Amino acid sequence: MTVPSDIDWIGRWRSIVKARMDQTQRFQPAHAGRSPSHWDVLASTFSWLAARTDPGNDPVLSLVRKRLSPEKTLLDIGAGAGRYAVHLAPHVRQVIAVEPSAVMRAALAPSVGCQT
Repeated sequence: MTVPSDIDWIGRWRSIVKARMDQTQRFQPAHAGRSPSHWDVLASTFSWLAARTDPGNDPVLSLVRKRLSPEKTLLDIGAGAGRYAVHLAPHVRQVIAVEPSAVMRAALAPSVGCQT
């Protein structure tokens, strides 16, 4: 598969994020603009879910895994406690997990060789 080099991937990502935030604001105004501290209180639940994820029976993992190869790098934005990053790491050269919540990053760290 050839990836077009003339696409502004950062601009595209920003427009996707903005559209998602706009949609959230329209349908759930109380939840828009969540700060990292909002996610801090959910870290233990996300850790519990990540630890119990069955990689062979998770449709998202199955879908993404089909598109990975050992020479690729996976970027997991909003990685949380690692539900996806941890299970997909064996299928790629490198995983870059981006997580704004310090508590979520701390929950992720024991599962990975982590550089902050």
